Amino acid sequence: MFQMGSTPLNATLVIGMEIAKQFRKANRVEVLNTIILTDGEATDSATHWVEVFDSDDKTVLRESSNYSQPPATFKYGSSVTPMYNAYHCHRNTKITATLIDLYKEVTGSKVINFHLLSSWNLRELSECKGLFSINHQGDVYDDWDKVVKTRSTGLVEVKDTVGFDVRYLMNGSDLTIQDSQLEVKSNTKGDLLRGFKKFAGNKTQNRLFVQKFTDQVA
Repeated sequence: MFQMGSTPLNATLVIGMEIAKQFRKANRVEVLNTIILTDGEATDSATHWVEVFDSDDKTVLRESSNYSQPPATFKYGSSVTPMYNAYHCHRNTKITATLIDLYKEVTGSKVINFHLLSSWNLRELSECKGLFSINHQGDVYDDWDKVVKTRSTGLVEVKDTVGFDVRYLMNGSDLTIQDSQLEVKSNTKGDLLRGFKKFAGNKTQNRLFVQKFTDQVA
């Protein structure tokens, strides 16, 4: 059972599976990239039904938010993904990582996250460490400090073990919007990539992002 919250990312992933499948079929898409724009992690939890014994020693179904006893699994058609476990993140974050991997299996899509932070400091960046900690081998805190060392550029690229293929943590307060025109010589892949790099690379703040992002969708 899902409920809409202030950031209903988990419910969106569930709904998005069918939408992505229909979109891919209707448009005959060979390579699908799903981009998710967030300003925080999921706030929507999920409950599930488990078999328990009542006072008469009869088996009944009851609603639960405990995912460890017994271990929960997420199923969509023939695709089954076990619930991830981690000690360094909220259970909503573990649900997100599990659902993203299920989404990727069901749709065949790469999933990219743009995460805009309103405050660009170590405290805010540390709130983004949850997904990074799942299935991470080594010192999570020390390794996270190495990841965010590029924060002076206003962009941090994060490649987690599970979930999103890549996350871009971005300084939301520095983003600006202005009209400009994309110019390309032809519609070939090479000219489109060169045109896009020049188009976005003209904005100093976005240059590093463009270099990384084009490698993901190329």
